[in-house]
Amino acid sequence: MKNRNNRGLTVVELLVAVAIITVFITSIAYSYSAILRLAFNNTLSIKAAFLLEDTVEAVKFLKRVSWQNNIAVLDSDQDYFLSFTGSGWEVVSENIFIDGVFERKFILEDVNRDSDGRVVESPSGTLDAGTKKLTAYVSWQKSSATTTRSITTYLSDI
Repeated sequence: MKNRNNRGLTVVELLVAVAIITVFITSIAYSYSAILRLAFNNTLSIKAAFLLEDTVEAVKFLKRVSWQNNIAVLDSDQDYFLSFTGSGWEVVSENIFIDGVFERKFILEDVNRDSDGRVVESPSGTLDAGTKKLTAYVSWQKSSATTTRSITTYLSDI
């Protein structure tokens, strides 16, 4: 009889070892893929946040240049887009995709105030022609889903 302590690996033991190694390598590959996917999505979210801030600052720049020519002439509740001309910003009516991925737009809304000067929802209060509510939006599409981020602030003609 053969000594069982000195025998080599059986086929079953070899298959179990290969299966364990395969599961281990597959889980590492899947984890790496998930980390890369999350990192890419995070990059898009960070770019979108910067574009939102950039949009607000660009509209504030236009306000400082001329409230009457750049802000007061824009219709409320209308989508507007920004274009950098090389020396400054201008408001345009057609979307310009940023990096071929991001849509950036903004909307200005009329602001009403009550008798104490507090902002109130329309139709209450009195129209404050020297104040606009600015909402900036940045959207991008990933696969078949669209993600949109927004930020809101107020602009005053001061």
